[in-house]
Amino acid sequence: MRWISQLSSKAGRREADFYATPPSALAPLLDECPPPMGLVIEPAAGDGAIVKVLLERGYRVGAFELREQCMLDLAPLCPTAMGDWLLMSRDPELLPVVPWSIVTNPPFSIAREFAEACLATQAQYVALLLRINVEASNPWRKFWEAHPWTNRVVLWKRPSFTGHGTDACNYFWAVWRRA
Repeated sequence: MRWISQLSSKAGRREADFYATPPSALAPLLDECPPPMGLVIEPAAGDGAIVKVLLERGYRVGAFELREQCMLDLAPLCPTAMGDWLLMSRDPELLPVVPWSIVTNPPFSIAREFAEACLATQAQYVALLLRINVEASNPWRKFWEAHPWTNRVVLWKRPSFTGHGTDACNYFWAVWRRA
């Protein structure tokens, strides 16, 4: 839980940078560029918004989450590991040995670190929900040069992460497929 304190200290941000992903944000990804059927890991599972949609679409799902209160939401849905994905992703014993995928909406303030951690695993497919402005962001420049995505799915309708109107930013799913 090393990153939770830095996230909750940001002015105006929700604790642990928690903004539930609306189910409508998953439809474009799953319709246009779905992960292979099988096991999908959600490394920032929160209350299980992404997990629920994946389960409805027939995927087997596993989750990682660092907040205890979210475990109550996740426990009945899928196997869940409690802990910090940025640390846990480095431990091969905690990750599946079968072919698997990652689908997540990473915490905004550490999205690049999450992206790096996801791509450092053996996942055959990685999809991250990101703000479109990260494409032209100088702090992301070296990341994009080193890790160009294989697919990009734009959300043409802005999502609402708070339930109070749509977000002021545009979003896309950056997708990496590995053979």
